[in-house]
Amino acid sequence: MRLNEELVTKTYRRAPYRTFTLFEGKTRRVSATPFRDRVVQHAVIGVLDPIFERPFIHDSHARPERTHAALNRCQACASHFRYVLKA
Repeated sequence: MRLNEELVTKTYRRAPYRTFTLFEGKTRRVSATPFRDRVVQHAVIGVLDPIFERPFIHDSHARPERTHAALNRCQACASHFRYVLKA
């Protein structure tokens, strides 16, 4: 309820990231967003994603739900073209 009130009254401020180190074969420094900020991010994505999805080109696969489509497209292109540019 408090988060909703902060968003409505435009007083919401994101919290600082929590930074820690993971050791999984190699050392990685990770910066994690607090849970309430992830809730806000997902809410914003829910509104903006449909707006920005339409104008994307067919080969825009930089979204989690498009992983298999990206792999399939890459395999199809690899069978027709000698080089692939990952950008």
